[in-house]
Amino acid sequence: MLCISCLADSLQVVIHHLPAIHAIGPTGFQVARNCQSTPALILERPFTANPQTVDKWVKQYGHRACYWIRFTLENTGLHPTEAYLLMDAFGKMILYALLPHDTIRYTGGPGIAKSISTPLNQLQALLFQIPAHQQTTYLLQLSSTSDDDVGFSKMEISDEAFLSQAFLQRYYEDHQTRFLQLLFLGFMCAQMIYVIFQWMIVKRKEYPFYFLYLALVTLYYVHKYYMQMNIYWPFAYHPEIRFYAKSIFLMLPYLFYLKFIRNFLEIKRMDIAVEKKIRYLEQIIWIYVVGDIMLRILFPDAEWINDLLMLSIMLVFGFCLYFIFRLIKYHDALIMLILTGSLIAGLGGVLGILISLLQVNSSIMHTNLNSLVSGQIGVVIETIIFTTSLSVKTRRMEKEKIKSQENLIQQLRENETLRKNMESIRNKIAQDLHDDVGATLSSILLYSNAGLHKHSNTIREMKNTLQKINQIARQMIDDMSDIVWAIQPMQDSMERIMYRMQYYALPLAHSRNIQLKLNFTEEIKQLNLDMTKRKSIYLIFKEAFTNSLKYAQASCIEIQFYLRDGHLHLIIQDNGTGFNREEVQKGNGLTNMQSRAAECGGMLEITSAEHKGTQVHLQIPM
Repeated sequence: MLCISCLADSLQVVIHHLPAIHAIGPTGFQVARNCQSTPALILERPFTANPQTVDKWVKQYGHRACYWIRFTLENTGLHPTEAYLLMDAFGKMILYALLPHDTIRYTGGPGIAKSISTPLNQLQALLFQIPAHQQTTYLLQLSSTSDDDVGFSKMEISDEAFLSQAFLQRYYEDHQTRFLQLLFLGFMCAQMIYVIFQWMIVKRKEYPFYFLYLALVTLYYVHKYYMQMNIYWPFAYHPEIRFYAKSIFLMLPYLFYLKFIRNFLEIKRMDIAVEKKIRYLEQIIWIYVVGDIMLRILFPDAEWINDLLMLSIMLVFGFCLYFIFRLIKYHDALIMLILTGSLIAGLGGVLGILISLLQVNSSIMHTNLNSLVSGQIGVVIETIIFTTSLSVKTRRMEKEKIKSQENLIQQLRENETLRKNMESIRNKIAQDLHDDVGATLSSILLYSNAGLHKHSNTIREMKNTLQKINQIARQMIDDMSDIVWAIQPMQDSMERIMYRMQYYALPLAHSRNIQLKLNFTEEIKQLNLDMTKRKSIYLIFKEAFTNSLKYAQASCIEIQFYLRDGHLHLIIQDNGTGFNREEVQKGNGLTNMQSRAAECGGMLEITSAEHKGTQVHLQIPM
C-alpha cells in the first residue's frame, strides 16, 4: 500500500494509492459563524496556520460554525485523477477549486451521485477530480450538526479501492461496537414485537403509544449508528435532512411517553388536574415539533434553534418527572416503576452529555460512542422496567378480573339464595294466610250457616252466634295485622319489635291489674332482624304472654332482652300458679312455640312448676 503523509500544521493530509498526487505548501484555516458565507467572501479574510488558534475555534464554536480549509494538491500524472476526500469528524463537506483569474468552481459536495445503490463506504466521502500535470488549490467547507463530532485530525485522499479496503478494515476492527449496537437494535426490536403481540391480546390503549415511543428511540440510535450496524438508512444519502429531523427524533418520543404513562397509570381516574396538565403538555410538544421544523427550514444556519431544542427537552423531561412525583402520594407500585425507569433513562442521558463535554474539552474527537452508549444503557434498563410494569398491570388486571368474576358468582349465588328465601317467605305467607285467615273465615262461614239454617234459634242463641263471629273476626284482624307487620321492612329493628310488644301487652295487663316490666340494654334497640326471626320472636312472645294472662293468675309479668355469646335472649317470666309440663305438652300452644323457635334456628326452653310461676326462655343466634 502506497501512503504519502504530509503534516500541514495541525492537519495531517494522508494520500493513499495515488502516487501522482502530492500535498504542496501550508494548509490554512478560517472559521465563519454564518454558514451562508460565500467562498469569495472567505478568501478575502486572512487564513491561519496556527494549530492553537484552530483548537481555540473548535472549543469556542463547536458545531455552531463553518470551518474552511485551504490546501493545494499537485498531480504529476498525465491524466486527471479521481479521488475521494474523507474527514470523519464532519457531517457535511463542500469542495471548491480555485482556478486562474480568481475563478471559483464547485467541485464536490453531499448528495452528488448518491442513491440507495451507493456503497456505505462512499456515503461520507467526497468524490472530486484532480486536474492533470498541475497544482490546484482547493477550498473545503466543513460543517456539522450536533449529531456529528467536530475536530481536525487528518484529511484522507485516496482512490476507490483503498476507500473500500479501509472501510472493511474499520468494519472488522470495530466489531465490538458493532456487536453492541446490533445487540441493542435486536433487543429494542424484540421489545417492539412483544408489545405488538401483547396489544393484539389485551387491547389496551397504552400499548400502541409505548410501541411508538420505542420505535422513535430505536430510530434515533439507528440514525446515529447506521454505519457501525452496516444497515441501510435513508438519511445517510441526504445528510442535511438530519438537521430538519432533530426534533422528531429528540422531542417526539416525549409525546408518546406522556401518552403512554397517562393511559398506563390511568391518571384521569387518580388525579384529573394532573391529567389535564399532561394533555396540555402533549399539545405543546406537537406544536413545538412542527414549529421547530419550520424554523429550521426558514433559518437553516440559526444555531439558537438547537439550543432552544436542548432547553425544551430538559424542560419537558423535568415536567414529566414533576407529574410522576405528583402521583407518588397514591402509593401505587406502577407509579414507582415508571418513576424509576424514567430516572434511570434520564441519568443515562445526563452521563452522555457529561462524557461529550469531557471529550470536547480533552480534544478527543474520534468518536462520541461512549456518550451514546450510556444513554442506550439507560434506555435498555428503562425499557425492561416499563415492559415489566406492563406485565405487572396485566397480572393485576387478571387478578381483578378473576376477583370480579368470583364476586359476580358470589352475587349470583346470593341472589339465588335470596330468591329461594323470598319464595320460601311467599310460601310461608301464603301458608299463614291459609292456616290463620282461611281457618278463621271457615269458622265464620260455619257459624253463619248454622244461624241461617236453624229455624228454632232464639234471640239468645242468635246473639251468642254473632258474638262468636265477632270474636273470630277480631282474631282474624289481629292475625292479619301480625302478618302485615312481620313482612314490612321498616319493622326490622328490635326497637320496633319492643314497641309492638308494649302496644299489645300494656292494655291487656292494665285491664287485669297485672304489673308489666320490660328490661333491655341500649344495644338491643340497635339490632336489625330478618322477617323470619322478627315474626318468630313476636309470636312466641304473644303466645307466652297470652298464656300467662289466661292461666297463670299472675300479678307481675317480666319481659327481658339481652345479648350473650352472639345470641339474642328473650325471657318471659311470671309469678303465677305454674303448671304441670306433662299436661301442657299435650296442647298446641307449646308445640307452636317450639316450631317457631326451630324455624329461625333458635332454642326454646320452658321452666315451670305448680305455685312457682313460669319462665319461657328463647335463644336466637345473631
